Amino acid sequence: MKVLVIYTKQASALVTSSLLSMDRVEIQNLQLTETYLSDISSCSPDIILFDLIADMVCGEDYAVVRGIRTGTNVPIMAAVSASVSPFTRKDLFDAGVDGCVQVPFLPEELILRLQAMTRRDHKLRFLGTTISVRGVHVNLENHLVRDGDEVVQFTKTEYSIFLHLMFHNHAIVVPASLRAYLLQEHTASTGSIHVHILNIRRKLRRSNILHTVPRQGFLVS
Repeated sequence: MKVLVIYTKQASALVTSSLLSMDRVEIQNLQLTETYLSDISSCSPDIILFDLIADMVCGEDYAVVRGIRTGTNVPIMAAVSASVSPFTRKDLFDAGVDGCVQVPFLPEELILRLQAMTRRDHKLRFLGTTISVRGVHVNLENHLVRDGDEVVQFTKTEYSIFLHLMFHNHAIVVPASLRAYLLQEHTASTGSIHVHILNIRRKLRRSNILHTVPRQGFLVS
């Protein structure tokens, strides 16, 4: 997978270091100039990561996103800091980004964003990774979940929750984190996280890998 990191004035070391820990990822950096559209086209990236860490997000950044969006259908992610407000993130979505990732990020977090984009019909040359925990397998390419040799039929929300938990296996995930992820990925209905967890556990008939940790959250192990 080829990731093109674009920036206006200064690239963030945090963005690059987060990407370097990912396997099978080719990274290219591009400082934006007047010819940025043709420069991006010549790079032929699978995904564009707009580095917005070094400077405050401004109107010029929105204009860049709109320009890229009119010139290509390559997915655009915005790498932002924790200080970026929900209103600014909404403006970035309105301008044309497909998602925001907060720096520093885990490699699997970017993969989650990519996985969500494939549900929105972007044509990505995907990593094809399978995540497995004690006989339960999630294929990121075709989104199939298998419990042993049995295919598990999850709803869209259940799949999103379970994938998030699988990526963070052996770590407790709090309900607030799951709600924030579902809202960011525009899942139709978050509902009650606990109800979704019960449904997921019921559908995993052969395996007992999903646990509720009282007063803390949920754990796949």
